[in-house]
Amino acid sequence: MKIRPVILCGGAGTRLWPKQTKHQAKQFINFGNWTLLGKTLERVKASIFDAPIISTNSKYLKQVKQHLKKQKIRKFKIVLEPAKRNTAPAILSTALIKDIPNEQPLMFFTADHLIEICKGRQSMRISLKTLFHCLCHRLNESFS
Repeated sequence: MKIRPVILCGGAGTRLWPKQTKHQAKQFINFGNWTLLGKTLERVKASIFDAPIISTNSKYLKQVKQHLKKQKIRKFKIVLEPAKRNTAPAILSTALIKDIPNEQPLMFFTADHLIEICKGRQSMRISLKTLFHCLCHRLNESFS
């Protein structure tokens, strides 16, 4: 079973611009033909991942759909947060989606972090597989 990536994309960037009322959330800032959300979507296109789930709010829905289209991601699920409640409720509401099997492994990504791959895609794939196996092992130990 592939890992289901969940991208948390609801942050408003108020810590970055605390005194401004009009600003763009940092995951959507164009840094010269790339954005942080775009980079995150590129990462979850690896073969070990299933279709992504994006947790966001209605304010960002149009921008999220534009990014999905630009990345040519046609299969996805968007969860709209009813109210801004920070990270934990966004993770919980996504994990409780009825059509996701209980045994489905989920991996959570933030849409506003820059993660550079130093040794190429192959090392990322190996690292993610290692992480996945470690997490599965830990879960099995905790339920045994």
